[in-house]
Amino acid sequence: MASPDWPKRSGIAFGLVAFAVLIAQACRKALREHGNDFTCYLDSGTAALAGTSPYDPDAYFEFLYSPFFAMLMAPLSVVPAAVAAAIWGLLSAIALVFAIRWIRARTLGGVRTLARQDAALLALLVAIGFRIVHANFANGQANLIMVGMAVAFLRSLQLGRDRSAGFWL
Repeated sequence: MASPDWPKRSGIAFGLVAFAVLIAQACRKALREHGNDFTCYLDSGTAALAGTSPYDPDAYFEFLYSPFFAMLMAPLSVVPAAVAAAIWGLLSAIALVFAIRWIRARTLGGVRTLARQDAALLALLVAIGFRIVHANFANGQANLIMVGMAVAFLRSLQLGRDRSAGFWL
């Protein structure tokens, strides 16, 4: 007889495989000739380390963020691009899972078990949001990390941790 935890375990296994595929795809795209958004971020980190401007209007992907973001990217710019892309993908996955778990806990009042209706809703959300999430991973975008940071900001405010909230903002 199957364990009553099989849906949860199957979902976790599927999620891990999906994240691994998305991260592998992101690494592959980051290493192509023109790179992707993430390689633009890495170039900005290299520029920050060199003390030059990250804003190159002739770049294939133009850097549109603040100089502070370029400084945050500096540590990733000193490791091989594939390693940096994998780290970025992992951070994106962690941010997405954190945001989903926190929002779910707030909307369902801390209920920990997944009911059949929850599984159907989750499947619907995955179907609707897959293209957006896929594009963020494939293009190495910062959106999922920004969502995670916004949720961390809200969580910190809820817990009365103003300094922490300021950090995440």
